Amino acid sequence: MKKYMMYLLPALLLAIPLSSAVVWTQRNNMHMGLRETKDNEFAALGDADAIKNLSYRFTVTDSVNIWRIDGKGNQLKAVYDPQGKTAQFGVYDSEESYQLQPVFEDSMKMNSFIDRTVSDVDSRWHMIGGVEAITYRLLHEKKQFDEKPDDTGISFRILSVLDERPLNISYDFTEPQATLQCDMQNDTGGDPYMNARMMGMYEEGRYMIPDKYGFFNINPMQFSIDFSLVNIEKNPGGIYKMEHGVVKKIVSLPLGSQDILRMTSTDKLLAVLTLEHTNELYIHTFDHSGKELGNKKLPVKLEDATELLLQFGKDQQLLAGYHQMFEKGIHVHVLEQRNQGLQQKDEITIPTELAESTDQKILQYEDGILYYLQAIYNNEGQIYIGAANKDKILYSSEVYGEYQEDEQLTPLDFYNQKVSAYEKLIAGFTFDRGRSLDTLELLEIR
Repeated sequence: MKKYMMYLLPALLLAIPLSSAVVWTQRNNMHMGLRETKDNEFAALGDADAIKNLSYRFTVTDSVNIWRIDGKGNQLKAVYDPQGKTAQFGVYDSEESYQLQPVFEDSMKMNSFIDRTVSDVDSRWHMIGGVEAITYRLLHEKKQFDEKPDDTGISFRILSVLDERPLNISYDFTEPQATLQCDMQNDTGGDPYMNARMMGMYEEGRYMIPDKYGFFNINPMQFSIDFSLVNIEKNPGGIYKMEHGVVKKIVSLPLGSQDILRMTSTDKLLAVLTLEHTNELYIHTFDHSGKELGNKKLPVKLEDATELLLQFGKDQQLLAGYHQMFEKGIHVHVLEQRNQGLQQKDEITIPTELAESTDQKILQYEDGILYYLQAIYNNEGQIYIGAANKDKILYSSEVYGEYQEDEQLTPLDFYNQKVSAYEKLIAGFTFDRGRSLDTLELLEIR
C-alpha cells in the first residue's frame, strides 16, 4: 500500500488544474438580456428604441474566469475571455502609489500617558493621549512590495488647538512607526466631514494611486481628524502630479477650507468637487498645469446630500450629480468649460432606484439625452441601463441572466447533472467566491 501512497499527492495536485480546465470551459457562453415585461418584482420602463444607438460593455468575473459582455441597444452578447482575467490581475503589479505616513517621535512616549480605560497595560497595543502635534511624510511606494519606499521630501505637521482635546495616538510598542495611528473626532457633533465619510467618499486610509495622467490628491477623507479642531503647518491639501518619478503639488486646496471630495480628469482637464465654508459644495476645473479655468457652486449642501457624482463625459463635458435627501432621483448637472468659465448646459434627473446605492455609475450625455449604466454590488449583483432627458425617463431596465441567478455562483454550474461529484468537490475546494461585476464602460452613441 505504501508504494502507491507516493503517487497519490502528485495525482491530486495534477487533478486540480485538470479539473480547473474543465471549469474554465464549462460556461463559455452566458445567457443575458434586458427585462422587457413589468411584473411584481422587476420593471422595464419606456421604449428600448431610446438606447438603440448606445454601445456599452461590462465584465462578469469569478475566481479564475472572466466574461466580457458587449451590448448595443437592448441586445447583449457574452463572450468567455480567459485571457482577460490575467490582464485584469496583471495591472496591480505595476501600480505606483503614495502613502501618508505619520512619524513616531520619542517625545510621544515621554509627554504622553497611557489611557487605561481603552488600553491593556499588559498588551503590546496602547492608546495614548496628551499629544499636541504629529508629523506626516509623503512616501513614494515602489512597484515591488518588498522595496523600501522613497521619501518625497513633502511633510506637514498637525497641531491640536484645544488644550482639553489633545490628539489621540495608538500604536503597537514593538513596531511604533509601522503601526502609528492618529485620531481626533468631534464628539459633540458638527463634524463637517462625518456625512462625507458616511457616504463613502473615500475609503479611510492614506494610500493614493495616481490616475492615468499622473494625478492624485490629499483630502480629509484620508484622516480620522476633524480639521476644524487643528492647525496645520505646511498644509498638504490639494492636487499632485507625478512625472518621471517626481511628485509636485500643482493646485493648493487646503485641508479644512477647500476639501476635495471627488476628483476626475481627462487628457486636457482636471475637475474636483470640494467642500467649502463648512457645508457648501463647489466644482472647480483646472488645466494640467494647475491653472484654474472655472468654478460653480452646486445648489445643495453636504448635509442634505446622500450621494455625489463627478465624471467627464463626451467632448470634455463635465457631469456633476447628487442625490438629495427625501427626494426622488439623482440630479445631474451637465457642465461645459467655455472661455467665460464653467457653464451649465443641461440638468437631468435619473431614476430613484439608482439613488439607493453608492455603487458604480457611468454617465454619458449627448443631444439632450443622459445615458446611464450602473452596477449595484449587493449579494446578487444588478445592472441597470437607461436614458432620460430633462422632461422624463425615456427607458430603464435591468440586466437579467445566469450571472446572478445561482444560489452560490462558482466556476461550475452546480445544477448541471452532467458535472461529476468529483468535479464539484474540486471546484468547491479550489474556488471560494462567486461572481462579481466589474469594468463598466459606456463606449459610444451612434
